[in-house]
Amino acid sequence: MLFNFKKLFTSTILTSMLCLSAVLPNIASATPPSEVASVEQTIHNYYKSLREKDADLYLASIANSHLPAYQSYSTRIEGQEVTYNIEKSKKINDTKYEVSISKLKYTDGKDLPVVPYNVILEDGKWKLDLSSISIFPKDELKKITDAGKKIKSDSPFYKSIISENKDFFIRRPQQIEGGVSTRDWRTYAYGDRSADIYVPGVIAVTSFPDPNGEPNDQYNFVVAISRDAITGGEYSQTLSGVSEQTTYFYDYEYHNYDVYNFNYPWSTGKYNVVW
Repeated sequence: MLFNFKKLFTSTILTSMLCLSAVLPNIASATPPSEVASVEQTIHNYYKSLREKDADLYLASIANSHLPAYQSYSTRIEGQEVTYNIEKSKKINDTKYEVSISKLKYTDGKDLPVVPYNVILEDGKWKLDLSSISIFPKDELKKITDAGKKIKSDSPFYKSIISENKDFFIRRPQQIEGGVSTRDWRTYAYGDRSADIYVPGVIAVTSFPDPNGEPNDQYNFVVAISRDAITGGEYSQTLSGVSEQTTYFYDYEYHNYDVYNFNYPWSTGKYNVVW
């Protein structure tokens, strides 16, 4: 049985005595807070909003809060205790920090590896970019190999991994095509992540691979990935790398999708999502 991201992440809530090592230093009222402190306060505000079910603070803490996925979730925030620690904050440029969150501990015992979220400057304020990571259970990779597929060590999947533990991979997601759609069908190129789609329970993904010149063997396959737009939790289905094929995801609420050749990233093609 796959790990239930919806239950775990959409009910995340911070306890009242978390992360003593990540508590911000006291700053005199006459002294403006440092940039790093402002960035890290964004993280604390985000978890506080989940703990207190504060929709306004939640939307004020995240980037692209206008997107329907975030607007929808803000109206139904629920709570589950989680501890966390800000391990380090690394400045990437004048508008982006990478903030590594460690010691994520959930009440059901599932721990995440270090999660390096992006915090970006949006409209003059630091915001947590929830779209900057994806969480892929290692059981999903085992599902692929158990089905007889072979994975090359230099596959684009492995290159996307930025952190891991015994249960999960943390990945940087594929290119974002962007946008949102509520009920329709759309076509995307391999490697372009779909818009956030409100799924009423089931969605069809059809892959149309172009000829790639590789043998029709266990290495030549396409992966379709469903990603929860709120939590970043992913799960997958495999499809033929040489012929048209359709698979179905049984999702609810907002998700986005990505399709690409797992071992041969230069392979081109397109995919439809229909709901």
